[in-house]
Amino acid sequence: YTDFARRGYFSCSDERINRIQEMCHWSTVSNFFGIPTDCPHREKNAWTGDAGISVEQILMNFQSVRAFLKWLDDIVDSQRPNGMIPCVVPSTGWGYHWGNGPDWSNGLVASVWYCYLYTGDKEILRKYFPALQKHFSCMLSMSQDYIVDYGIGDWCAPFVGPAVSENMSSFKAPVSLTDTSFFYNTAEILEKICVLLGWDSSYYREMRIKIKASIYHRFIGENGEVAGNCQTSDACILFQGLAEGQTEEKILHHLVNCIKENNWHIDFGILGCKFVPHVLGDHGAVDVFYKMLSQPDFPGFQHWLDMGATTLFECWNGLGSHNHHMFSNVSAAFYQYIGGIKVDEKYPGFRRFRIQPGLFRELEWVRCSHECLHGVISVIWKKSGTKIEMTITVPFGTQAELVLPASVEDEKIPKILESGVHKLELSMAE
Repeated sequence: YTDFARRGYFSCSDERINRIQEMCHWSTVSNFFGIPTDCPHREKNAWTGDAGISVEQILMNFQSVRAFLKWLDDIVDSQRPNGMIPCVVPSTGWGYHWGNGPDWSNGLVASVWYCYLYTGDKEILRKYFPALQKHFSCMLSMSQDYIVDYGIGDWCAPFVGPAVSENMSSFKAPVSLTDTSFFYNTAEILEKICVLLGWDSSYYREMRIKIKASIYHRFIGENGEVAGNCQTSDACILFQGLAEGQTEEKILHHLVNCIKENNWHIDFGILGCKFVPHVLGDHGAVDVFYKMLSQPDFPGFQHWLDMGATTLFECWNGLGSHNHHMFSNVSAAFYQYIGGIKVDEKYPGFRRFRIQPGLFRELEWVRCSHECLHGVISVIWKKSGTKIEMTITVPFGTQAELVLPASVEDEKIPKILESGVHKLELSMAE
């Protein structure tokens, strides 16, 4: 596989979580041969959607920025003058008229943005801005009333039956919803890039506002109901920042209830695998995410482990490919919401970052580290009854914002940690 060095390590007291992390590791490395392939034994294609969902965990786990920049050059080479991108890059001539909707082509947008966030290098934004512009213009030309609907959707949500396209596309979230959310996200990213580079951002701000209004009108009800009535739909709206205030609270409440009513089981495909864990983590419900991971039966990661999986499967029932990386974003969630290491968009390149460990009762200890450009960030904690010993390493020249859950009772703990090694003694509420 491509010879990128390890950059991140995660382990905890729950061996099941460790095995999921290992599956993500081996699925990633065995699928990166100069390009991020979907599987190493069957198709061997660099599907843009798979990599767009996986890019953040790959950057967190491996020194892979240069590998992604090389692949981004391939995407630019494959882009047609009208902005159309094929669903596999490099392409042998196919994929321009199927499979390349806003969801899959988001591989371009996500790779550019996350490579910037993890390095702080604005030249990445400057170089690929023209390709992003053309991609946005292509989506705009395919839209009607700022709604787009020509993607693959929440591919491979749980199903019973053979691994055929009819079953793989039997998800609940409307394609037009997820597609338009990525259309919105591209406008938002282009607006941010313009601001960062000192360019006029008014056009993309106007587009973003119009797309958001169309999404509200088409997909969100007066009481916060989201079209599709499922985990992916709810989390999509929240992940893409398309709801505020009471509407946001109602959608989050519905999402958690939806998970609970499904007996805490996974009910999402490739897109929901990105949306759901991050939304739960960002909204302080990482314990719900952990509960979903802990379910022993179908559909879930534990079901794969019981089937003997050492790499991630393509389908939740164990059919199809037995080595796909498209569900590997769960690894990024381990780092960000259990270990607690998360990049701060306001300070790209980890000049200042967030430490927000998931100190829920089911885990006894966690070891998590990520080597950023400034050095190694490390979070280690261990519980003994209601006491927690935590060691946080902040690289030289950086700062960390420490955010602890409400269950931790200690107002003396500093909120901003300067560079150095910090040993903390915490107490959890009974």
